[in-house]
Amino acid sequence: PLAHYANMTHHVCEREESIQRVSNAFWSGRPASYPNYGSTKKRRLHEINYVLQQLQSLDGSLGSLVDIGCGTGSTVTCLQELTDISSYYCYDISSGMLSTLDTRSLRGATIHSNIVDLANLPAGFSFPKADVTICFGVFQYLSDEVVSKLLRNINSRSLLIRDACYMPHEGRQVINTY
Repeated sequence: PLAHYANMTHHVCEREESIQRVSNAFWSGRPASYPNYGSTKKRRLHEINYVLQQLQSLDGSLGSLVDIGCGTGSTVTCLQELTDISSYYCYDISSGMLSTLDTRSLRGATIHSNIVDLANLPAGFSFPKADVTICFGVFQYLSDEVVSKLLRNINSRSLLIRDACYMPHEGRQVINTY
C-alpha cells in the first residue's frame, strides 16, 4: 500500500543522497590523476574509437563539444588530435584533475574548463550550446533527480553517455560499499 511505497521511496532517496555525498567527497578531493585502475588506458582507447565513430555518423560539421565530468581531459586531448572540433567546454568537480588540462590552444582548439558540482548546479545554470555533449562515468554517482536536472541543462543536439564499466577480468568493483 501507499505507506509502504512512501517508506521505500524515502530509503531509496536516502541511499542516493549517501552515494552522492561519498562520490562528491571522493572526486572533489582527487589530485591530478585518476585512481590507479589497470584497464583505464585500454578502456580509453575503446572509448575514443567508439566516440569517433559516433561523431562521424552525426549530420553536419562539429564545431563544439561539452565534456561533463571530464576528469583530466584525456578524451578532449585525443579528440583535439583526431577531429576538427574548435571549441571544448570541460566540466569536473575536481580542481586537481582539471589542472592537468592543456588550455593553451596549441592544437587549434579553444579549451574552457570549469569546476562544477553537478549535484548542486546554481539556479539558472545551463551548459553552453554545443554540437555534442559527452558524459562518461558520471550518472552512476548522481541521484535520479540530479540526473534529470542535469539532462535539462544540456544544450546540444547530440549526447553520448557512458556509465562505469569494468573489464571482465576485474570482476565486481565496490567503492565505499556502493
